[in-house]
Amino acid sequence: MELLVRQPGRYFEATTEVRVAASLTHPLHDHPLSLAAMGIGQPGKGKNGSAAVEHGEEKTSQILERNPLFERVVFMFLYSDSQFMVRLRAAMQEINEAVLPHAESLRSYQLTEEEVEMANNGELDILTGFQVVDNEFRIVVLEGLSQQGIQTLFQRIPKIKNSEQCRILSDRTVRYTERLYTPFEVDIKVIRLRDPLRLIMQSPEIYDTFKVDLACQQALVYLANLRSTLRSNALARTQSFPTVEMLSKLESKYGESVSIEDLDGVPKAAKVRSVRDKFSGSSSSSSSNNNNDDNAFGNNNSGEDLPALAGSSSAGALMQHNKTTARRKAPTDSFNPAYLKYLSEWSERDHLEEHRQARRRVRRSLRERLEQRAAADKKLLAKFGGENGEAYLYAKLCGPAAR
Repeated sequence: MELLVRQPGRYFEATTEVRVAASLTHPLHDHPLSLAAMGIGQPGKGKNGSAAVEHGEEKTSQILERNPLFERVVFMFLYSDSQFMVRLRAAMQEINEAVLPHAESLRSYQLTEEEVEMANNGELDILTGFQVVDNEFRIVVLEGLSQQGIQTLFQRIPKIKNSEQCRILSDRTVRYTERLYTPFEVDIKVIRLRDPLRLIMQSPEIYDTFKVDLACQQALVYLANLRSTLRSNALARTQSFPTVEMLSKLESKYGESVSIEDLDGVPKAAKVRSVRDKFSGSSSSSSSNNNNDDNAFGNNNSGEDLPALAGSSSAGALMQHNKTTARRKAPTDSFNPAYLKYLSEWSERDHLEEHRQARRRVRRSLRERLEQRAAADKKLLAKFGGENGEAYLYAKLCGPAAR
């Protein structure tokens, strides 16, 4: 019996998901022209521009004329593996310092226009790249000349077996015709993510172009591909290397401040306890059975325990330390005689009395002005006939009322 369905099931309301897994039997980018357009080539097969001329693609023709000299290596390892990071950075610094001996500091050195052109043409054997860091993993991508810088790099770092905790993706047969990360100069560009990459990739907002820029989204997708891919040639076919613009957008959106441990892989140095603190801790632990920590050597300011410990090696080391400890800063200038003199002479002001005196001065000044004006009037009247003399106001005599 055939049933008639009048209304479809509420799959959307039930948040039903359908996942389709597809596998390709043949790579998408396996044609030589497509590989050349991506900047990927095989050693010794760079000069073959006939296909590009037939298709009329000028950019592809220029890429085909180049010889693929560059190689890119991807390192992925745990954030806590500081030893590997220290060796990797030391190897990169050694290679770049040999090429740029005049550079005082690679971290602040900027390539000139001539050096940038030489690096892009394969005439300057430097290593460039970037590092994306979160609390779980480090992703380091380095690029350089395959037969020179990259080969020297693998001679400096130890060989490891790829695993989930540490993986190196490198294929000497996959080379590139151009550099991507020359704008990052000769030091590794470090981008610190606020959240782990796996959590960011699970956030739906990365697919909203109104919130996340398309270049930033592509950078996240490429980094996820770098994290999950097992072969270097797969990265080349899928073009999973983010560009400088993508990484800049990513840093602006999801980046945060970088620490010394992020840069060099060296953890923060723990605060060094002084010798007095060490002995204080040992004395406190020895007296903990009596539940009286005040009798510990480091907390006893009276010095009553010093004779008892005078013969011990611990007390001798402490005394020697106190004698030989050098001052690590200039003496603090905390004495100001002028300020101390001001404090000794300072007294509280009586603002009401000051106001009364000001009023008296004003009244006295007003009285003096009135007396001066009265004296001037008397002189003027005496000049015109005395006090009984007549004074005429000519304005009234000449006004309309006089007429």
